[in-house]
Amino acid sequence: MFDRDDINLDFNSTYAGDNGVNYNDIDINMNDNNMTGNTCPVTNNVIHRTFYHDEEHIVPVNTHIVNHHIIRHFYKPCYSVSEENVVCNVNCNCMM
Repeated sequence: MFDRDDINLDFNSTYAGDNGVNYNDIDINMNDNNMTGNTCPVTNNVIHRTFYHDEEHIVPVNTHIVNHHIIRHFYKPCYSVSEENVVCNVNCNCMM
């Protein structure tokens, strides 16, 4: 069941853990009032988990277009001709 058979349960000795940390003089009070018979104290493991949630926010973006109309004025000559006819009546040798 256990992978390691070389663990010495002598708590007065020094044990170097797998991560290189030395555990010296471990003091365990075996006369705790909460322990009766072969029961062990409750061990609580605290696990911190982080969840990322993508939340969509609708942001209205309005585009306003301004059209600029530039009117350039220029003058082009348009030639015309007018004619007038004047009639003059001459009565020669008439007695009227």
